[in-house]
Amino acid sequence: SFSTKRTIVVVNNGDTVELFQNGESLGKKASTIYAPPLYEVDLEAGSLNAIVHKNGELWGKAQYTLPGKPAGIKLELQNLEVKGDNEDVAIVNAYIVDSEGRRCVESGIYVDFAWNEAGEWVSGGTLGSRHIREQGNTGGYMGPHIDVVRGVCQGYIRSLAVEGDLVISASAEGLAGDTLVIKRSKVEAAASVPETPSNYISDWK
Repeated sequence: SFSTKRTIVVVNNGDTVELFQNGESLGKKASTIYAPPLYEVDLEAGSLNAIVHKNGELWGKAQYTLPGKPAGIKLELQNLEVKGDNEDVAIVNAYIVDSEGRRCVESGIYVDFAWNEAGEWVSGGTLGSRHIREQGNTGGYMGPHIDVVRGVCQGYIRSLAVEGDLVISASAEGLAGDTLVIKRSKVEAAASVPETPSNYISDWK
């Protein structure tokens, strides 16, 4: 699972760096462009701020917002459009988010996908190929019980040729779930080409 302890590298071209977490200084360190300072940080929700000086003058500033503890799931559709034609597949990302909706980077959480009668499960997987290989599943076909890697996993649901919206939901133990309603129109399958007898001679004299 996710550990809050991280090594933070402050890449810069100044000569000194001071790193702050939620307003508290984590120390001022010398720096060069080839040897940026490293900070061992126990991350907390809030912000990291780096202040860089060069020759005694302010040279640059940077801020990174840190998420809080996982609180829920956020579903997002990657497709621009999904048709109800038995062929289109909805590609759905399930992100782990904190109480403010900020993306988390946890691993080891399992997300369960579900869908209505307008859908059919195809496959799913994580976005971390290394993790998939460690599970012995090099193709990445999994689910619908999907292991999250660095805060995200995917589900692939075929859109069937029936009336109505495609409704996809995701849940995980201890987290608020989410539901995605995909508006689409039913597309009739193309008419099949009638069979035509072959015109060739089969009985030579």
